[in-house]
Amino acid sequence: MPSTTIHIPPPLLAALDAKARARGVSRNRLIVQTLEKSLHETQDWDQDFLARLRRPVGAAMARELDKMMESIASTRTRKPAVEL
Repeated sequence: MPSTTIHIPPPLLAALDAKARARGVSRNRLIVQTLEKSLHETQDWDQDFLARLRRPVGAAMARELDKMMESIASTRTRKPAVEL
């Protein structure tokens, strides 16, 4: 099986080890189980909800949304804004 390296902050690693001990499994096994669960539980967005978001908005609402997005983008410090 291929191996990989990940970097886990010390407090999270300590919590991971404590949880693995409590469950009686290895750290690796707990990580694999957690990843499997996370990947299988992830659900796509509801299509009706997305369709509602795509509806046209009036000019006043569009201006307010643009101001909100500019405000969000101006306060980002780590990553560039994602184009939606």
